[in-house]
Amino acid sequence: MHFTVLSALPLPQDTSTAMNAVPVDDVVSFVAGKLLLENVANKKPVKMPEVDSAMIDSSRWECLVECMVDSLLAPYNENNTDIAHMEFDDHTDEGHTAYEQSGVDCVKTPDGRIIPCHNYEFGRRYELYDGKVYRRRFGPLHHRKQTKKSKRYLALPDYPFRKLFPTAEVFMTEYWGCVAGGEAGHYGYYFNPNGQWDWWQIGGRWPFRFLVRDDCPLAVVGEPSHLFEEPPKCNAPAGYRWVAGARKCDVAWDVMREYVRSQYIEQFRRYEEWFNTGAIPQEYASGLRVAEDGIVSYGDYLYHKGENLEHYLANLGLTDQNPYPIRTCAYVDADGWRDNGWMTSDLTEGERQAWHKEVSDFIAKQPDDALLVSVDCHT
Repeated sequence: MHFTVLSALPLPQDTSTAMNAVPVDDVVSFVAGKLLLENVANKKPVKMPEVDSAMIDSSRWECLVECMVDSLLAPYNENNTDIAHMEFDDHTDEGHTAYEQSGVDCVKTPDGRIIPCHNYEFGRRYELYDGKVYRRRFGPLHHRKQTKKSKRYLALPDYPFRKLFPTAEVFMTEYWGCVAGGEAGHYGYYFNPNGQWDWWQIGGRWPFRFLVRDDCPLAVVGEPSHLFEEPPKCNAPAGYRWVAGARKCDVAWDVMREYVRSQYIEQFRRYEEWFNTGAIPQEYASGLRVAEDGIVSYGDYLYHKGENLEHYLANLGLTDQNPYPIRTCAYVDADGWRDNGWMTSDLTEGERQAWHKEVSDFIAKQPDDALLVSVDCHT
């Protein structure tokens, strides 16, 4: 699943010095990675692109921002390897019980070894079925069949773990995948209790989040998702452009709010017309349908029967009381991570509007020179 996260970062006092301090090798890797993704998206041959000095100089700012975002998001990595962010989940008692009472289907090989049936050595050609060993996918019909070679294996269904492994500790580390941790003699798994994502990118599926002037010097372009068949486009008022990140003071909030509001008003009018006529134009029909009580997209209501414009805009956070027209599933800064629980439950109307206010308050508390960056996270 992909979800959008609003991150807020303090900028270095001297951004030029900070950019120049980023190691050249890091900038080269950053640029090469982006070029490789562009080649994949454009279906070009995947090979290591050449990176020249001009590319390095023009990419230092984006690379610095990427490093800052990486540091901010590190504590929420589901696959974190930093022990400072990990907790130990003890499975010692379960492991001992499984070792003493359970087993796994095994075979005795022609040379006298006992191995589990899922081992590649055995499983790539043979299978244990109904207590006998068969050659899998045999002959032109690819059916199972007992052959001379398969009969040389002795079936050992539900072979006890205590016979297969010399000790419970060997069983837990070599078969269960546990590691030693916690108190002496204990085994289990390390995990990040605050894990939220397994990979991310700036922009991604949401590359157009902030409206800034065309000449904004510290805008963050990010990169669109490589899943887009064509580079996405987004219209902007004359003299402005959409970006994935910018300083709070550089975002044209008033212009952005009015522009976004006008776009959603048009959208509301379309939904209203489609519902009244019972027909959705072909160019908009993908994923949408007219239901008895509204317009639905993949189970979610985009428009409810009888809904008025004010109510529609309020559910999107576009009210006069909200100066920041940003919709996000989570936000994060140095004070921590907060999300709206979208992955575990549907929000009620009241919860949705409370969340819009919470996001607005989060942005309001940031200093004017804070860097706001939209991140596409995956879990």
